Amino acid sequence: YYGDKVMLLNRSNNLVFQFQTDAFMQYILDGGPMPGSTISSIQLPEILNIGAGLSGAFIPYNGKYLFFSASVENNGSAIADGDILGSFIGVMPVSRISKKRKAHRPVCFPLKRDGDFIPVKVEGISMQWTTPGKDGVILLVTDSDGGPSELLTLRFELKR
Repeated sequence: YYGDKVMLLNRSNNLVFQFQTDAFMQYILDGGPMPGSTISSIQLPEILNIGAGLSGAFIPYNGKYLFFSASVENNGSAIADGDILGSFIGVMPVSRISKKRKAHRPVCFPLKRDGDFIPVKVEGISMQWTTPGKDGVILLVTDSDGGPSELLTLRFELKR
């Protein structure tokens, strides 16, 4: 949720569906008519020629940016488990999510250690501000497909 909008992200095609909050809640809670949406696509990076799929997202309190996680599995499916190849953290201005089906290329940061992808599948992302609007911690939750999940933290500082 942000302002008067709700966003739903689709992992298969990296689509962002944007709805008016009131109309969406009426549909979900009261069985009202399916509301119209704007649809945008996001072009994500690849690992070994396999495209990343959206896996989690949030919009901070100021509503200006969409932060998201995207993961890559060697499985040929958006829902089947496979070899985990790595993940990315991305950010893009909410204002770029338009009414057109234009493909957006957000800024994406690969999760790497010593130059190699860390084989984790990030499936959840959130943020804790240390100094509102300036610095904080990004929290990441992983899915190991049957083993223990991990909570990862990334410290950041916004440069102006």
